[in-house]
Amino acid sequence: METAKRTSLSSNATLKVPEIKKTVVIGNCTFIRFIHGENQQVLVNSYASCRRLLDHMKSVIGSQPDEMIDLMDNDGKLKELNAHHNEYAVQYLPARNNYYALKVEIDSTTGDKRYTPSFNIDQIDQKICTILTNSLNSLNKSSTKIKRSTGPTKQNATGASSSNTSQSKSKRSTSRK
Repeated sequence: METAKRTSLSSNATLKVPEIKKTVVIGNCTFIRFIHGENQQVLVNSYASCRRLLDHMKSVIGSQPDEMIDLMDNDGKLKELNAHHNEYAVQYLPARNNYYALKVEIDSTTGDKRYTPSFNIDQIDQKICTILTNSLNSLNKSSTKIKRSTGPTKQNATGASSSNTSQSKSKRSTSRK
């Protein structure tokens, strides 16, 4: 990145002292803001591997190194950075956006993921709160719905097909007589 300093001379007639106005950074910005805890906001550089970024966020949040976390944006989209460990996070996290930290719990028996916010959801904007709450509910329901719907659906399908075949056999036998 290149930096350029703009200077100007003061209009004081007796002394001409250069004044530094503002440093302008030329190049792409890769900083994001993630929110955790009691509305604590941390500015981080996303020009790093997803693994390093998540490890740094875990240390900031105070999570254990073996725990999983992920981020959700203002639109309620889960970023799933754990699936892209060695890739740069800047590919998945557009700069100058806010992201919310989530803890990911994986059920050891079924492998289902459950997402819980690691921030106080009551302290954020009401509109964003509604979006994030709906997204979290749908993510958590989809993992439990899949688990619940696969068992009964298969049983009903096999039970229905066996009852249909017995009914069709009885109809055939009565019509042949």
